[in-house]
Amino acid sequence: MAQDREDHARKVLAKYHGEGDADHPMVVLQIHEMRQQIKTDASDKKWWDYRDLYNRHSARRRLICVLGMACFGQLSGNSVSLFDVVDPLVHLPLVLPSSPYVPDLELTI
Repeated sequence: MAQDREDHARKVLAKYHGEGDADHPMVVLQIHEMRQQIKTDASDKKWWDYRDLYNRHSARRRLICVLGMACFGQLSGNSVSLFDVVDPLVHLPLVLPSSPYVPDLELTI
């Protein structure tokens, strides 16, 4: 079906599920389900298609929440390097004594 061989798929389904009848309700239902599944999964063939991230209101809301948590997590000030960037003379003497990697505190400060 995905390679434009719907007639072949219909014949195989009729043989195994439709008792030889291509218009059997089971065959028609399975062909319809295959079309829907291929249409749904067709967006997976292109790896650069990001429309699913913003095409619905709920998806946009989730995207905004995830991006907000990522940005605020980085900007929250929980990292030691942020203390050094803001004002190293104020924060560095407070941080270095708690660091196990500084053997001689007097030479470092």
